[in-house]
Amino acid sequence: MRSLFLSLVLALPALAGEHQRFLLPVGPAGRPSTVHAYLFNSGRETIRIVDQGGLSHQAQPDLGAVALEAGANAAINGGPFTPEGEPIGLTIADGRAVGSPLNTGAVLWVENGKAGMSPAPSYDFKANHPSQLLQAGPLLIVEGAAVEGLDASRYHRRSLILTDGADLWAIAYVPGATLEGLAKTLTKPGAFPAFRPKTVLALDGGSSSGLWLRRESGQQFYLREISKIRNCLVIVPRNQG
Repeated sequence: MRSLFLSLVLALPALAGEHQRFLLPVGPAGRPSTVHAYLFNSGRETIRIVDQGGLSHQAQPDLGAVALEAGANAAINGGPFTPEGEPIGLTIADGRAVGSPLNTGAVLWVENGKAGMSPAPSYDFKANHPSQLLQAGPLLIVEGAAVEGLDASRYHRRSLILTDGADLWAIAYVPGATLEGLAKTLTKPGAFPAFRPKTVLALDGGSSSGLWLRRESGQQFYLREISKIRNCLVIVPRNQG
């Protein structure tokens, strides 16, 4: 299976994660798509949510500028929002809540230094007190198994966040795939080179999809989003989180 994938690891600063580039056969008729992922260990880096406060009069013009301002090692676009720029569901950015919780989709959260992803119906919004939270979805993989009933017809740019259920995490950009195709492919052994995903969450896709990371040389690698985004995830050293 691994022979199907080309992997290239690019070095990043000490205590930072890794940039991987590899192929996944998730395009139309199984054609390969080049996936870019940033792999990190939650013991060394953590997730912060940055909220831009709408679509007009944003503090930063794009994902890359947000990442630089935050001192991030990597960044990816966040959750869905209305045409007017209001978040769909609840967002908590550094303890500040915007929007209202929804009982659909999924929740990405960070509380007391621990990150996790849960289906929204099973997450207790009243009992938990996360410093960072983002509602997005759908979940593509839960407990290592592909979720049933995902869309199998629309090929779009996709943004994902993945974990092995322990310390290994990744954010990833896929240039063209269906949700069902990604879910089924990512459950195959070796499909995701760094680890076997236990949970995979789809972030806002399509023209919002973007991925930024900082290389060891200080140069930026940026797969730029097409449209403005309301919020994003930045990956920062734990002493900044």
